[in-house]
Amino acid sequence: MKKRVNIVFITSVLLLSLSPATHAINKIRPKVSEATALGQQLIKELTENIKIANQAHKDATSAMEKEEAARSARDAAQNLMDALNDIKTFGNDMIKGYNSRQIQIAAITLAELITRLNSLTIEIKSKRMEIADMTDAGVLMDTAVAGKEEQRSKTMKDLQYDHKIKKDIQKAIADQEAILGKAWSSIITCATYKLLVGNSRGICYDIDWTFGGSSPKMLENNQSAQQPKTVRQKLTKQQHAALKSWNRLSKSELLSKDITSTRQLDEAKNMLDQLNNIKEDLKNVPVKYKDTLYRVNAAADSLEQKMAAAKKNWLKIV
Repeated sequence: MKKRVNIVFITSVLLLSLSPATHAINKIRPKVSEATALGQQLIKELTENIKIANQAHKDATSAMEKEEAARSARDAAQNLMDALNDIKTFGNDMIKGYNSRQIQIAAITLAELITRLNSLTIEIKSKRMEIADMTDAGVLMDTAVAGKEEQRSKTMKDLQYDHKIKKDIQKAIADQEAILGKAWSSIITCATYKLLVGNSRGICYDIDWTFGGSSPKMLENNQSAQQPKTVRQKLTKQQHAALKSWNRLSKSELLSKDITSTRQLDEAKNMLDQLNNIKEDLKNVPVKYKDTLYRVNAAADSLEQKMAAAKKNWLKIV
């Protein structure tokens, strides 16, 4: 009888532990402040306004309607920019140990990274099509179209590099989402994609997110609202050659290992000269290649430090 009572008692405890009330307690999460909730709601409403304006531009038929719709879409986009640029939008809560300024910077950084990822994805698709056009499909293996061997090989290498950058951007996006938390990440992602729709239709100008900063704005230019796309800067022959040189030099072991011999030091001096020339050639490179310029600068600085360390160790080497 006593054994049966014990079984009933244990069963009751288990049932209580699995009850909805206990589960509800486990699911309680910290509430956001009214200021943060209002900021999140504001971004949602401004995003919806952009969506409506984009659709109105798509549905417009006459030139006058298009002009008016484009103006409304740009105003809606600018309102969102202004909200992101206002620290008050992000409330005063500490989220995962981050304050409102850090959350704002993460939000703007996330928006820029999503924009870059979108551009890179389009570029990857374009290169895949280029490769397909330069490829003869075979039964056992594909081969390059006659006369396109070198170009196809280069495009395939560029595509591999783009995939590497894509992974880096996706990791960086995950880092910002970890700071923002689920709610802010979802809101900022949705807003950014609505802006991208407007940009792709030529309604809005390109957006300067000032990477990692806190001052997003729409770029000013003299184009009319009816022009479909902004003029984009192209690579010069000199810049193109510099990028090819960097692609070759970036694979050198001198950039990844310490200098341990006089021969390596001589090679490093040569390479540093080449890196400095590349830096000079890429000084005014288009925005999409700025990351490459940053990597060249970092490589040159690192190599110079390793050369100085080697000289210090050997004392007599000049």
